[in-house]
Amino acid sequence: MFPFATTLGAALALAAPASDPSPWMGWVFGGRSIQVLGGEDTRYVLGAAVQHISPHPRLRFRRQPGELVLEATYHTSHSRGASQQPPNVSNSYALLAMGRYTRPWGPNRSFFELGWGLQYANRRTVDLSGRLSSTPTVGGGIVFDWAGQEWWLALRLQHVSNAGFEGNNQGQNQLLGMVGFRF
Repeated sequence: MFPFATTLGAALALAAPASDPSPWMGWVFGGRSIQVLGGEDTRYVLGAAVQHISPHPRLRFRRQPGELVLEATYHTSHSRGASQQPPNVSNSYALLAMGRYTRPWGPNRSFFELGWGLQYANRRTVDLSGRLSSTPTVGGGIVFDWAGQEWWLALRLQHVSNAGFEGNNQGQNQLLGMVGFRF
């Protein structure tokens, strides 16, 4: 399987013009859950994500063209304990689809993104009684060049909830600071 993926990736890279930016991005992030509209279990989050980005004509907002962003995410969160539950660690995996809009902003660019996905966690927590959750997401930030590399700084608000399908549905609202780069 891997030799085929490597060959396919090399063929796609050779087919793209050299001036086009890479469609791949990597992100690292950290943050915490905030107690807005539900949730009582404050969790501290660290994680990483990989994104594939492609222009998409149907994601246009007025005259602003949009990009389709597909993201795979891993994150770990730690709780100091809540509601008579001891401290614990949860590991989660998520797939998200987002629309991203980028605009010039002085010598740099700004961006806004909006999307939704699914997340699977290895354990239930005080706020998340199920392992499978929905993840509506909104974020934004700036893009700038530094040392010959394109860097992205973002703030993202992500709601994690089981949509009432299992047990109680307090959910979590996570505020994440993110640093991204194309590779």
